[in-house]
Amino acid sequence: MQHPILKYTTTLLLILVCWIGYGQKHVLTSDSKISILTCGTSSELHSLFGHTGIRIQDKNLGLDLVYNYGAFDFAAPNFYGKFIKGDLLYFIGLDDFNSFLFNYQAENRSVWEQDLNLNLQAKQAIFSELVLTYGTEKALYTYKFIDKNCTTLAKDLIEKHAGLQLSMDLADSDKSHRVILNNYLKNAYLPGFGINLAFGAKTDKKLTHVFLPHQLLESIEKTSINKQPLSEQTREVFKAHENKVSNLPTILFLTAFFIVLGFLTMYKSFAVFLYFVLGLFSIFIFGLQFYSYHQEVHLNYNLLLINPFFLLLAFYLLTDQYNKLKKILHIVLGCFVIYVAVTLYNNYIFMVFPIMLGILISLIISIKLYKKV
Repeated sequence: MQHPILKYTTTLLLILVCWIGYGQKHVLTSDSKISILTCGTSSELHSLFGHTGIRIQDKNLGLDLVYNYGAFDFAAPNFYGKFIKGDLLYFIGLDDFNSFLFNYQAENRSVWEQDLNLNLQAKQAIFSELVLTYGTEKALYTYKFIDKNCTTLAKDLIEKHAGLQLSMDLADSDKSHRVILNNYLKNAYLPGFGINLAFGAKTDKKLTHVFLPHQLLESIEKTSINKQPLSEQTREVFKAHENKVSNLPTILFLTAFFIVLGFLTMYKSFAVFLYFVLGLFSIFIFGLQFYSYHQEVHLNYNLLLINPFFLLLAFYLLTDQYNKLKKILHIVLGCFVIYVAVTLYNNYIFMVFPIMLGILISLIISIKLYKKV
């Protein structure tokens, strides 16, 4: 029996050879269409912000394909380590339209379509680049959350071959990346909580380019080419069934959890443990800035909240060095006050307030307990 890996590789090679040959042999006709597919969000971490696909149709050639720049391999060695570091390779995916649509219907994710008003030369150039890139090393790229993803690459492809710049007259134009992302994360509070703790200064800069699927949809709606709309209309190909999920239980649980942790620091042994854990976590956040290629995690303000001084608190408390402990407690409290100002200014205090509340309770208790010691 043929080894599964060998069989899989052979199949991929055959598909690759066929499609490269196909792209070189066939030329799009005047009836061809190129459209942008914008897919809705879901609760899965990789689909919290939607997805972008490029549909190629030509009824004379029997073509109805969807290319997308968002494919990745969950089975890749050290997948999560590479994802955190920022050197996980993404690649161009390919599917027929019916299969593509079926997958999003099964996931209950809406799909919108915009036919692009391009001449045949531009459509042929887009199709040729996709065909000749798919399955080659050129199809591989290192994913960048804001700067290089399935939407930015689709946008770049359109602009390159249509000879235009897509409109930046967007509802998000005056917002920071973090605020934009948190509009999606408000319905996924737990992932949003972690993401906001991981993200740093870059995400608090104002929007400079289209990087999310629904931004591309809006941009196309507001872009003209040769004094005509780039897309005449936005069609809803599939409408997801409304599935309201309340984040209130998650918010209440996290808040209660951190409040309990905060009050438990009235016990010295637990305070030592908690401060030690917070100190280690701060080292992880700090080290991530040097380890990860993701610029979004660099210059992380959250080190003001979860900072290495917690390790000193744990050490001084464990060794009964109370005079030094009190000095560090006031330093940490000062950092906390600055952090409150930063989160208020950057408008994300709501996403991290449970852990802020727990740490504040802990600091107040420790200051009062050891004030006269």
